[in-house]
Amino acid sequence: VPEGDFGSDVEGTKPIFFDVGKDERKMEEALEHCHKHLGDNATILYDTYLPDSIVKMAKEQGKEAGGPWDCYDAVNFYGWEAERVVAVTDGFHIMELITRAKIHLSVILGDGSRYEKTKEYFHNAKILGLVEIVQLKSVA
Repeated sequence: VPEGDFGSDVEGTKPIFFDVGKDERKMEEALEHCHKHLGDNATILYDTYLPDSIVKMAKEQGKEAGGPWDCYDAVNFYGWEAERVVAVTDGFHIMELITRAKIHLSVILGDGSRYEKTKEYFHNAKILGLVEIVQLKSVA
């Protein structure tokens, strides 16, 4: 690795981060953004530590529920990889989730026990130029 640069053997785009908290409208917007940019060829991984409504919305993106993507509980996706991953998490299992993507990673952060700390990590990564943060609309 050249001195002063970040090194990686991963091909692809800079990860994208969405902060949805408990807001279902923001979750819908984040999912729409991901689908627009990834199309039907993606894998969505979700943690079960999120609010039930957020987990339900993630599961609805799965092919088994009539959605466009492969869908898995994060616990059942250890050691696998996918080209494009949408990780829906509160920060639990975050390292396992974010290392599953080969070329594109979108992280949707929902409310949970690790929410605040994980949000802080992503904002620090933004400052370092390692991630893009997509600003979602506020609830009226």
